[in-house]
Amino acid sequence: MFLCFFRNLYKPCIFSLITLFSFVSSTLSASEAITNNLPTFPIESYQTEPTNSWTPQEKWVWDCICRGEIADFNKAENYGSNLDPKISEVWSENRILRPEFLETVVFDEHFRSLITRNGICIRGAWFREPLNLSNAILNFPFALEGSRFEEDVYFSFLKTSHLLYFAENKFLKRLNMTSVQIENHLIIEKGCEFDLIF
Repeated sequence: MFLCFFRNLYKPCIFSLITLFSFVSSTLSASEAITNNLPTFPIESYQTEPTNSWTPQEKWVWDCICRGEIADFNKAENYGSNLDPKISEVWSENRILRPEFLETVVFDEHFRSLITRNGICIRGAWFREPLNLSNAILNFPFALEGSRFEEDVYFSFLKTSHLLYFAENKFLKRLNMTSVQIENHLIIEKGCEFDLIF
């Protein structure tokens, strides 16, 4: 996999991004390393009720986030087996996550404040609409793995001091990361397919 480090080099308001590539050998993905090395907390201490408009799979993802666990559709019951994001025919509607769900979790302070230090890690989801997390401020790790994105994805002007991680995703259209400000690491593993815009 390739490791891209984005360092904060500005004083005090201007960021300069430097990308370094190196081969990383590990039996665990970055997201698994995060969740395996940090403690989880009782769900009663963190969980808030999901909104009524959320689908069953979105409520399940939120439950995983509150537990500090990976929301892995590929291993969860009722969601099928490990799917290839490059093959469209095998994906079912119970894997669809809508933009408004992630936007609520990321931008709504009521929900965002309940995210554990393990952050958000989603594996094997299907995004059929444009996803726009532009201008988000992520105070936690954020990982998307083995997922299929059928419309544009926007992370422009996103700011984070934590890990941003992509692995084995299929982006059918553009991944826009214009002026992202990343103080920690951006990891894009070999296997992701996308048209990247900086």
